[in-house]
Amino acid sequence: MVIEIAKDECLCDEDDIQDYVDVLNGIVYECMHGNFREGYRNQVAVDLTVAAYMLGLDANVVIEDLIEKHIIDPLDDDEATCRRVETVLDYRRRFDWDYMIDPEHYTEVARAHADDIKVMPVQFIIFL
Repeated sequence: MVIEIAKDECLCDEDDIQDYVDVLNGIVYECMHGNFREGYRNQVAVDLTVAAYMLGLDANVVIEDLIEKHIIDPLDDDEATCRRVETVLDYRRRFDWDYMIDPEHYTEVARAHADDIKVMPVQFIIFL
């Protein structure tokens, strides 16, 4: 499944679009390799929600896509996985999205594994 990001629907500066796409691809890569686990689930939820939102995507749909494709298993979560996303979305009015996350980890993962990302079951790309 390829999820295309339309530049004109993004809420972030054009210079930041690729970084947010890399955050989502990095999250997918990490979760596929067992890193949706205790100590990381909140980070995944926050980073996924912020990146999706800034790219003009519905974070609820994104998390559901990852669950449907068995990238994230809600049975491995001690909380309601989708509720984690809703909690972050509740912050929209009170936080500056650009300062909620530190995207470096996931952007580095995405860039280091660019060839692997091309064959992941869910992949985010910029639609020109």
